[in-house]
Amino acid sequence: MTDRRVMLPQRLRQVLASVRRFFDTGNLLRFLLSMVLAFGLWAWVTYQNDPETTRVLGGITVTVENLQETFEIVGELPTVDITVQGPQSIITPLERDSVVASADMSEIDQTGDHEVDVSVDVPSDVRIRDVAPETVALVIDQMNTREDIPVSVREPEDVPANYQVRSIEFDEDTVAVSGPDRTIQQIERAVLEIQVDGRTSSFTDTIEPMLLDEHDNEIHGIQIDPSEISVTVTLDVRGQVRKIIPVIVGDDALAPGHDLIRTTVLPTDEVIVDGPEEELSNVFFLTTTPIDVAGWDESQIVRDVEIDQSRIPAEITVDEDTVHVSIEIRRQVHQREISEIPIGIMNAAPNTMIELASDTASVTLEGSRTAVEAVESDDITVFINVANAEPGNYDFEVRVIVPAQVQYREIEPEFMGVTVTQSQGVRENDDEG
Repeated sequence: MTDRRVMLPQRLRQVLASVRRFFDTGNLLRFLLSMVLAFGLWAWVTYQNDPETTRVLGGITVTVENLQETFEIVGELPTVDITVQGPQSIITPLERDSVVASADMSEIDQTGDHEVDVSVDVPSDVRIRDVAPETVALVIDQMNTREDIPVSVREPEDVPANYQVRSIEFDEDTVAVSGPDRTIQQIERAVLEIQVDGRTSSFTDTIEPMLLDEHDNEIHGIQIDPSEISVTVTLDVRGQVRKIIPVIVGDDALAPGHDLIRTTVLPTDEVIVDGPEEELSNVFFLTTTPIDVAGWDESQIVRDVEIDQSRIPAEITVDEDTVHVSIEIRRQVHQREISEIPIGIMNAAPNTMIELASDTASVTLEGSRTAVEAVESDDITVFINVANAEPGNYDFEVRVIVPAQVQYREIEPEFMGVTVTQSQGVRENDDEG
């Protein structure tokens, strides 16, 4: 027992001596330095595998918090651009919804214009680098309600030609609106817009009213009660729709160098025909009386052209007797490419030599066939203005002059590589000097 009591303090003294030697010989400094280096190495490896990156999330809508119940924001909520930073593995897949911009309105106790700070919440490991703007302008107004907004119907404009709207009935004469006071005071009426296109019989539909001011501008951001109104539209069908085809004669005798491009029936190429069902089934389309365009050299609108009803049964009636016909005439355009046209040089500086990447160009002409075919390559001037360029390598625009009766559509090449060098005689004189 006596030996054990003596040995324990001796071992403790040995341990303390070893620790003292460790600190006295500078091992602590080396230990700390190694820890710093290890941490730096770990940080460098981490950065290489998952580097820091930034990303701009534009147009984040600012939400409003702690706004008094009797207050309302006028207009649309503002947006901010938020720049975030963090590891690439987190920033790249970051969802916009996970970044929240808000404005605390708890200290706003009166209506009017206010400048409010923007706060941003982001997920962990994501840092906010910038918020632009840092404050947003908000207009606060008192909530109000009006219950006397008259309801009307806007007559549909998409009714098929052989349909008529007999009546439109709706079950609400007025609606109530709630929202910012200054906004709802601008409301003049609520309008129901009815869509008829595609309907083949009378129908009932629910339509959301559209609020308008005195200038028929739509007003948004207002609660409407009721939010939808039931509308019943009664349609009457009359006859059937048939196409009108213009009959053109003399289109093979237009003025020389002109073509007939298209014909269009105005205001519409449809008419309503009515009569016995068995007779209507034999009428596939109607035509106009012939329109003679011989000698024409420009487009025209021929008014009050009669619809040819001479070949349809007498029991069938047509709702229109005449139509207008637009006839489009265009001058013939002929194209021709002329190749191997020599390229000239203008405004070369004295004592310089000009070398071109190519000595010739190709020009595509456009105009009447007669005028285009009459042009020879000698009638075309192709040149490059080197503008007294000093020795060096350049790209200059290739220019062209063509006869007045034609136009050039394109030139190939449009730009030319040009090398400007000092002439041989000048170099030899410089060397001798």
